Amino acid sequence: MSDGARGRRAWGRAAIAALVMLFGGLIGGACGGDGGSTSGVSSEEYFAELGRIDARAKERSDEAERTLSALLSRRGTPTDEAPREVAAAFEDILAIFSDFIDEMDELKPPDLAEKAHDEALDAFRDVEDELDSYISGIRETPVELLNTTIQTTPEELRQANARATEACVQLEELSAQEGTPVDLDCGPQ
Repeated sequence: MSDGARGRRAWGRAAIAALVMLFGGLIGGACGGDGGSTSGVSSEEYFAELGRIDARAKERSDEAERTLSALLSRRGTPTDEAPREVAAAFEDILAIFSDFIDEMDELKPPDLAEKAHDEALDAFRDVEDELDSYISGIRETPVELLNTTIQTTPEELRQANARATEACVQLEELSAQEGTPVDLDCGPQ
């Protein structure tokens, strides 16, 4: 197998691993409680708006994923610009995730969902911080170590992702219990 073919295959595997990690529930976010709320928002209104926020983020992330996948599946050996190009593509994904978090933060959950909503936001912000650090590392990576760097998820990011996935699943379960199920694609469970 030629070096170029090995490089394409490694970049392709890296793209798949990175996308599964990043989008295995991170873009999808939260669900909520019942209508008895002092916040003035019913669970139906909350979940409907959360679903719209989630759908917008997923639509935007689909395009960003295609861009990243195309970048990572380039033929041949990566150039010296590759770490910065990959980091920029991940930054686009991070921006979408950050926008999702900001929009979710603006929602006023019903009382029953408030704790789960806040826990999810905290977990998502931790992922946001860890992703930012991970992206900085990619940007500074020598080109010959790029594949290894992309394929190696830092433990802090794994832990933050696990916490975010758990919070997302809890919110999905709460929404189902309340009769207003929202599918947030929380990732592996």
